[in-house]
Amino acid sequence: MRYFPAFLNFAERPVFVVGSGELAVRKLRLLAKASPTLNVFSVPEGSLVDEEFGARAVCLSRPLRRADFDFRPALVVVATEDEQIAAEAIRLGKRAGVPVNAVDRPADCDVVIPSIIDRGDVAIGISTGGAAPVIGRRLRERIESLLPARLAELVAFTRERRSRIAARIPGEARRRFYEDLLAGPVAEAVLDGDTVRAETGFVEALENHTAPKGTIHIVGAGPGDSELLT
Repeated sequence: MRYFPAFLNFAERPVFVVGSGELAVRKLRLLAKASPTLNVFSVPEGSLVDEEFGARAVCLSRPLRRADFDFRPALVVVATEDEQIAAEAIRLGKRAGVPVNAVDRPADCDVVIPSIIDRGDVAIGISTGGAAPVIGRRLRERIESLLPARLAELVAFTRERRSRIAARIPGEARRRFYEDLLAGPVAEAVLDGDTVRAETGFVEALENHTAPKGTIHIVGAGPGDSELLT
């Protein structure tokens, strides 16, 4: 495993993107889902990035500069076909100690952006380390076909009831409750889109929950001879 898989919180943090064409647009569409503060460099007026993200990101026509790193970006994405601009952006990012993702330049990548399955709070990343992105996309398509359409709704349903579960069920029994809940009729109702049935089933399951009782095993040894133990 060359790259360690991890999920990063970019919410309201600066992320730098260098580029103005289709490569940059694709990366910006993906990054925008994580709600960062997007700063895009080398964006001429009328470019694809300017047309789609001009009002949603800070778009600058000038190249990335050393002083820009005073804003402490969480990531630098280099998505330009201009070799000179790309090389300088990569150099600046690495010099500042900021992780760099350089599109189609795996040797320069500190971070790779995987093929992503996005189902609300459920995110699955598939990476080939930049060696074969097409394989990653095909795997993503196959996995997506196996996932329930309302998987995000099931996660949201569970998240919204965590405090009620925690208040009612102690720690050791809570995991078993979740396992039963998510493998039973309540989860099926959520995945079917029947929120009324799901809530009714959840309330019943919560009210009827009882902590598991312990068991005692009696082992007989006849007249007391240990050799008679089975």
